[in-house]
Amino acid sequence: RRYERERLRTERLALIARIGRIVASDLRLDEALQRAADAIHDLLGYPNVAIPLVDPVDPRVLVLRVTGGHYRRLIHGEYRIPIAKGIMGAAVRARRPVLVNDVAADPRWLPTPGAEGIRAELAVPILVGARAVGVVNVESGATLDAEDAAGLEIVADQLAAAVENARLFAAARHAAALVERQRIARDLHDSVTQTLF
Repeated sequence: RRYERERLRTERLALIARIGRIVASDLRLDEALQRAADAIHDLLGYPNVAIPLVDPVDPRVLVLRVTGGHYRRLIHGEYRIPIAKGIMGAAVRARRPVLVNDVAADPRWLPTPGAEGIRAELAVPILVGARAVGVVNVESGATLDAEDAAGLEIVADQLAAAVENARLFAAARHAAALVERQRIARDLHDSVTQTLF
């Protein structure tokens, strides 16, 4: 048992280190989240991984575009989930992890078509300050515990930095484009005025 516990601890630390490298190296949010989902699946062996984000246009909806594990085969394109429903929605609403070890007995559980053998689900909100911007969600055929939640909370904190960095980068790029448009408009205006003069 001690050996198994130490092996899991080592895998969690390796995941945390890998997520940190992903977050630090990539400003393209969807790609960083996809690499994170793949790392969660590969290193910790959760069969299903989903990382939906809160829709910035409609904050009552989670938008799922990033999946890992078996979900990469089952879920294609964009999937929209109301925050008022599901275990992931409960994590966003409560702004704390939600762990369910008997999903069949939980009325919040939204089964994914084609996913089989799911017994447990863990949804950890991605928080930027007090605001939930998404969820790290894993499903398993085995029970999950507080150590699973603690490891994914660290991952969610790192992903919060990636989400916020991407938002700030997009805002800075938009501001730079506005400044450039204003400069071009001034140059055109000055050029036309000189020609007319």
